[in-house]
Amino acid sequence: MPDNLMCNIFAYRAFDLRDRFPQPLETFRDALEYLQSDVAFLPSITGEIVAYLRGGKALTIPDDFFLRRMDSDVSLVHPEDNDDVCDAVEKWLQETLSQPQAYTASSAYPKRFELMS
Repeated sequence: MPDNLMCNIFAYRAFDLRDRFPQPLETFRDALEYLQSDVAFLPSITGEIVAYLRGGKALTIPDDFFLRRMDSDVSLVHPEDNDDVCDAVEKWLQETLSQPQAYTASSAYPKRFELMS
């Protein structure tokens, strides 16, 4: 990812149902590993990862990157797949950040942010 685009992201945050991870995290991988930890509560149902941008904007990372859906079963990716997931997310972030768009806070979850198209 070009340095100028990467500099726009200053932190990531992982969300589970009980909001057990309030601290900002340095990388997407850190947030993913928090959701994969034994501490996370129902991450396959409510897990979210948000990238916070300078200037008060943010991006919700699409959960298709880290959740696997098979029929009615949903599960987190296995830790051995984290390298592939991180590479895919980095590519998505590069593409998304290179497009001028507006990012606003979610009205449903004031602490959470989502990409508005």
